[in-house]
Amino acid sequence: MKILTNLDLAKNQLLNARVQNLATAPTSPVKGQLYFNTASDRLFVYNGSEWIGCDALGASMTGADIVAAINGSTAIIDLDNLPESVGSAVDDSHTHSNKAILDDTSASFTTTLKSKLDGIESGANNYTHPSGDGNLHVPATGTTNNGKVLTAGSSAGSVSWQTPAVAWSNVSGKPSSTPSNIDDAVSKRHEQNTDTGTTSNTFTIGQSGVKVKNGGGELQVRNNTDTDYADLRVKNLTVEGTTTTINSNEVNIGDNILLLNSDVEAMAQNDDGGIIVKRLDSDGARKDAELIFDNSLGKWVTTGGAVTGDLVTAPLANKVTAKLGDGTKTSFVVTHNLKTRDLVVTIRENASPYAQVITDVEFTTEDTITVKFAVAPTSEQYSITIVG
Repeated sequence: MKILTNLDLAKNQLLNARVQNLATAPTSPVKGQLYFNTASDRLFVYNGSEWIGCDALGASMTGADIVAAINGSTAIIDLDNLPESVGSAVDDSHTHSNKAILDDTSASFTTTLKSKLDGIESGANNYTHPSGDGNLHVPATGTTNNGKVLTAGSSAGSVSWQTPAVAWSNVSGKPSSTPSNIDDAVSKRHEQNTDTGTTSNTFTIGQSGVKVKNGGGELQVRNNTDTDYADLRVKNLTVEGTTTTINSNEVNIGDNILLLNSDVEAMAQNDDGGIIVKRLDSDGARKDAELIFDNSLGKWVTTGGAVTGDLVTAPLANKVTAKLGDGTKTSFVVTHNLKTRDLVVTIRENASPYAQVITDVEFTTEDTITVKFAVAPTSEQYSITIVG
């Protein structure tokens, strides 16, 4: 990352910093520049004419204190102190606790139940049909009795087939109409699919209901007095024309999603779609506000502003987030597919306090950026947010 101006820490501490590591001195240094020589393991500063070691030349250091700290007390686990393994494998064999009861049940069936079955007398299920009045068989039908009615006689057990001859006055639950009126209604019965329509322009549904009207070739639903339009409620409505006009001031839609361009059947038919709010300037010129999905850009764009000035059209910003870090890599390519390099990028920690961090960000292509770290971050250590 290049910082092209002085970095003023406002007297705050520079924490966890590391001086540039090089095997040889940097070229074209400036006065006060630092570097750590990895060949000699020494820190150098440039005084304007040469590199000067920041340590006491020839001084030696003792590591006694360090060695004492490293070789402090240690704790060794004695394997002999570990507990012995306890328990044994669970016996996976088992027997039924009620085995004796089951055995007794089997014995009970083979003895007691068998004795009961043996004691049933033979011929116990013989049946004799009664011969009294009401229990006689129906007389034979045959072709000679076809269409006749079974008729009871005056003496017990007497029944025969008779040709029906019923008087209208003896029919129980008959309609109030006379047979002649019924015959007349039958003669005027309606046959399906024979209507050709009506010559009337208005048809009233119900005693005081709405009217269905032919208004100059337009089907209208009117109120009963034909002074206004009536309410219309349907289950599903399909409009096959090219224009649907709604003259109400409020449209209530219960659906969660409005589908535009629903007649698209192939990718080549994809087109723009959105919402337009009609607005007029003082001279009557259209200055509509729009929210449109621009198919050529693959983005939502807005058009708006004061009707007295020029309207501004600009894409809506989108946000893409991703996790960074795998414990190995220091460079990560993030694909955002926002079709632009005009992006705002923020990187933060994924653990408390979720602080923002700064590292190298390269806007590699219009669909990808490359993020580089000096030290490989741990697994998903950081989150990146890309807005554009």
